[in-house]
Amino acid sequence: MVSSLKAFSLTEMLVAMAVLSVSVLTLAGLLIANLRLSTQNRESVAAAQAAQSMLEQIRGGEVALPSSAPTFQGALNEPRQDGFPPTPYPQIQANQTTIFYDVQSEPVAGRKGLFWIRIQARWGVQHGLELESYVFRP
Repeated sequence: MVSSLKAFSLTEMLVAMAVLSVSVLTLAGLLIANLRLSTQNRESVAAAQAAQSMLEQIRGGEVALPSSAPTFQGALNEPRQDGFPPTPYPQIQANQTTIFYDVQSEPVAGRKGLFWIRIQARWGVQHGLELESYVFRP
């Protein structure tokens, strides 16, 4: 008598488990990469918002612009000159990461009252962003 019951063989079960394992490991890797990118994006947004805030304070005339061409490096904690650069210079904390700001102001030659401003944010080893603008002060 031949049985009509059908079942999976051990080989088929091993192949199915291997395919399932590879799929789960791939999804776990994607989840880890997603979390890493999400953290980087949050840090980038925090750095950009703080840099934009500094730039808006400068544009709005809330701080005096230096007449020379100084560069302020936040990582070196260089002191301000007459309130320039504005807060949050020299650094902020975002997601347990310290973001340092470098601020450079330079009068534009031949254009009285026109200044070039650059704000650089740096964190980690290879992350950063830069904002540049011209500001006119009559």
